[in-house]
Amino acid sequence: MINQIRSEWVKIRSVRSTLSMMAAAVGLAIGVAALVIIVANPTETPTLGIGDALLGVQMATMLFCVLGVQVIGQEYRFNTIRPTFSTVASRSRVIVAKLVTLLGVVTAVAAALVGLAIAAAALIGSAQGFEFDLSAPSTWHLIVGNIAICVLSAAFGFAIGAIVRQPIAGVMIALIWSLVAENLLGGLVPKTAKWLPLSSAQNLVSADSSTNLMGPVAGGLYCAAIMAGLVAFGSWRIATTDA
Repeated sequence: MINQIRSEWVKIRSVRSTLSMMAAAVGLAIGVAALVIIVANPTETPTLGIGDALLGVQMATMLFCVLGVQVIGQEYRFNTIRPTFSTVASRSRVIVAKLVTLLGVVTAVAAALVGLAIAAAALIGSAQGFEFDLSAPSTWHLIVGNIAICVLSAAFGFAIGAIVRQPIAGVMIALIWSLVAENLLGGLVPKTAKWLPLSSAQNLVSADSSTNLMGPVAGGLYCAAIMAGLVAFGSWRIATTDA
């Protein structure tokens, strides 16, 4: 398994689209944090919280979702998955290695994005005359929650990629569900919002506990369980169908 993970690590870091998305995520996290500080008025809001700095990180979750689709979908698109399966006895081992590598990379990059966004906001905020408050009780809640959402988004994309096995279709399905379907369904039938996986994951970054539908821990675990089920279904599809 270790050798397979090493192989997947070589693949994920050598693909140009992966590096491009990581660079875009860094630019988004820093750029949005800087923009929020620049447009804010220090006389009206003299103190900024960590939530203001991490808006770009929340937006970057869509990039991680797309990356998750591509990790598996691109191999099917270019038929590089066949030699991979031919050299490994179990297809499930390949799927697990890909998922472990993807989530490890996303966790590290998401943590770096959080640090860079906070640093950029603090530096620009001090120059603009803001006080940047890192001592609020919700600071670590927001840091860990944002990293967790990035990881869950990547897992969602990976699951869709494994089920569909077509990168373009997978990206479209993942983004439409994330950006349109859940918001539309939750708006039309509010009672369903509690059970929509990506909506429940937003509890992880909710600063006001009164708005939590499940609470941060329950919401995060519920979303993680749904993602695990989708990945398991995708793995079953891959194991039982031709490459």
